[in-house]
This record gives sequence, structure tokens and C-alpha cells, in this order.
Amino acid sequence: MIGLDGKQILITGAASGIGRALAELAIEGGARVTLADVDGGTLDAIAAGGRASAVEMSVADLAAWKSLESPARGWDFVALNAGVMSAPRDAPAEASDFLAITYDQYRRIVGVNLDGVAFGIRETLPRLAETGAIVATASIAGLVGFGADVAYSMTKHGVIGLVRAMASQLQMQGRPQRICAICPGGVQTNIVPDFMESEAEMMDPSVIAQEIASLWTTGENGEVRMKVLANAPAEAVAPAPIPGLELG
Repeated sequence: MIGLDGKQILITGAASGIGRALAELAIEGGARVTLADVDGGTLDAIAAGGRASAVEMSVADLAAWKSLESPARGWDFVALNAGVMSAPRDAPAEASDFLAITYDQYRRIVGVNLDGVAFGIRETLPRLAETGAIVATASIAGLVGFGADVAYSMTKHGVIGLVRAMASQLQMQGRPQRICAICPGGVQTNIVPDFMESEAEMMDPSVIAQEIASLWTTGENGEVRMKVLANAPAEAVAPAPIPGLELG
């Protein structure tokens, strides 16, 4: 991938799915990569080639973020990619019902999907290179009301709002760093319940990895990019205009 050679990169959720595909892309592109995930054993296998290091951590753990070591010159690119859905892969559709999920399930999905991005921004932005970029993995479920998993949809709306607001803050402060979001449609990852896979065309994780790398290198500050189908181009999604109101 053009533009990754020699870059210092951090990827969360790197043990599988989009994170793993992105890790492989970055390593192949010549980057020095820090891989973070709760699945430390898989990370060790990915990092075995020598251009990557593994950190076993939960993105919902603020203490883990604060103890995360960064490169001396800072991160060039960060992917805040770790994510979960409400129910396990083999669960029936009713297990994702917002009125049925337990408090522990609710805290887990909010902790990983929303706190994990918020903590990641707070702890990596001060250590981001002057020309660096952060990309958060949201979802098309963050652009519409996704009734099949309401809690997931809620957190992904939050990610998009956080990215857009932080991008506005960076602009207001005159800082050159960028923050963007990718909104995939269906992707073949192990967080997607089986009942959802049968209802949508699923993309290979490498398709979204390419989009994240593109946002790292060429994305506009605050850009929210949607990729629904593998054979269709990605599209930038602008916030809805509010007549008479200007923010930022």
C-alpha cells in the first residue's frame, strides 16, 4: 500500500476480521505496526514476522490505554477498529433485542464500541505525529436506525458523532492532524451473528482494510466514508445541513 512504508501504526481489534486484514496490509506495506486485541495468542502469531509487536489489552480499559507505549516520534496512523455486537455469533435474532440484552451485555458493547474509541482518541491524539491521522471503524448501522441490533447501532452513531466533533475541534484549534470514520456494510467477521449474514451481501475484510488505509493517507479531516458493496465505490457521507446553524 502506497504511503505506509516506514510509518508507525497502531491497530486495535487486530486479531481478526478487518483489524487483521489491515495489519497484514500495513506490514506488507513496510510499516511498523503495534497490534492490540484481547486475543493475545493470535496477535503473537501475526507479529511473528518481526515488523509488528503485540499488546494484549481491552480497549474498554482506560488504564490499559494509559500504559500503552508509543513510538518516540509518535504514531503516524491509528485505527480504532475493535468492535462487538450485542449477541454471540450463534445466537438467535431475539438475543439482540434491546429489551432483552442484559446490563452486562449493554456495558460490554458500550465499553468496546464507544468507550474504546473515546479512550483511544484521548490517549493517542496527544501522541500523534503532526501529519498523523486516526480512523475509527463505525458502520452503516451508525447512519440509519438498525433495528436488528439497537445497542450496536447506538454506539456506531456515537462513533460518527465523536469523529465529526473531534475533527471540528482540531480545525478550530488549527491542528494539522486528521480524524475520519469508515462505515462498512456487511463484512465477514466473527462478530456478526449467523442470522445477519444470511440477510446481507458480506464483503471480505480486506476490502475495508483498503478503505482505512486510504483514509489514513488521503482522507479529509472529518470525512465519514461509507462502503456498502465490494464492487461499488466508497462514498463520503456529509452531515445533514441545518438551515441557519453553523458549528465549528
